[in-house]
Amino acid sequence: MTKDEGQSVTELALRVLVRQPFDESAIHEAIALLREHSIGRDSSEQIDSVSIAQRCARDWELFHTIYDNLVTLEKTLDKYLERKEARRVWQRIERLQEEMDRAPKSLGWMVKQILRKPIEVPR
Repeated sequence: MTKDEGQSVTELALRVLVRQPFDESAIHEAIALLREHSIGRDSSEQIDSVSIAQRCARDWELFHTIYDNLVTLEKTLDKYLERKEARRVWQRIERLQEEMDRAPKSLGWMVKQILRKPIEVPR
C-alpha cells in the first residue's frame, strides 16, 4: 500500500479501518499499515491514535465500525504474520482500542449507544 501524496498515515489508516465489508484486501492493508507504522503523535509516519479516538468519540457508527474491524484484525493476525510480528501489531491494535475507549464521548454518541443497547426488562 502506498501513501497518497498529502495524505497522512493516520488518514490512510482511517480509510482502511472503516471499510465495510472488512474483507481480505482491507485486512492485508490494515496489517501492513500497523506493521510498518507505530502508534504515536510525534511523527507524520505514526498512526495518531488520539486523532482517531477523538473522531470516533463524536461518531458512534465510526467508533463501532473501526472497533469491530480491529477485533476482526486481532483474530486473523496469526494467519498472516509470524508470532513476533503478530504480537507487535496486536500491541498497536490494543493501544488504539485503549485510546478509543478512553476518549470522552459526545452527548450524541452516548445517546446513540443507549438507544442501540437492548433494554433489559426486570422479571
